Amino acid sequence: MASCKGMPAIAFIEFADMQGEIDLRTLPMGTLIITIGPTDTASYEDRQYMKCQHTWVSPDGGQWDDRSLAEYIDGQTRAGRRAIVHYAPIC
Repeated sequence: MASCKGMPAIAFIEFADMQGEIDLRTLPMGTLIITIGPTDTASYEDRQYMKCQHTWVSPDGGQWDDRSLAEYIDGQTRAGRRAIVHYAPIC
């Protein structure tokens, strides 16, 4: 999927009781996205992404900008995984 700087960073995710497209650029620092479900190599796996000041980071050391993470999560949800958003305020 090609990225374009002017395009929003949108992914289909669940947010509390709502479902729909969310622009990851609008989410505050401290937002945690968790994807759950089957993968190519496992029947169940969860992946976590925390929004920091300039990037999204995961426990395995991965880093994404808003657009690249949106594309990655969109691919996961299209493959049948669920994405859930939680907000954990950073003090």
